[in-house]
Amino acid sequence: NPLVKILRKLEKKIYSSVSRILVCANDVKETLISRGVDEGKITVIHDWIDETSCIPVPKNENPLFDTFGISREDFIFTYALRT
Repeated sequence: NPLVKILRKLEKKIYSSVSRILVCANDVKETLISRGVDEGKITVIHDWIDETSCIPVPKNENPLFDTFGISREDFIFTYALRT
């Protein structure tokens, strides 16, 4: 696919021009290394949670809907980032 070839060239140019690349997992790091990225530029910042203290709660039992006045029928997307 010609578009993929163009995008891969752009990707390599970007990787070579930056001083640091942050990735979220070792697998991503290994993928970039396999594509010729200097390992020294790559830093892995693991995106994790403690699964013993952070557990799913069914909508009908979740008190946060009532606390914040959110309809249980709404679609809710949440992303938390710790820096």
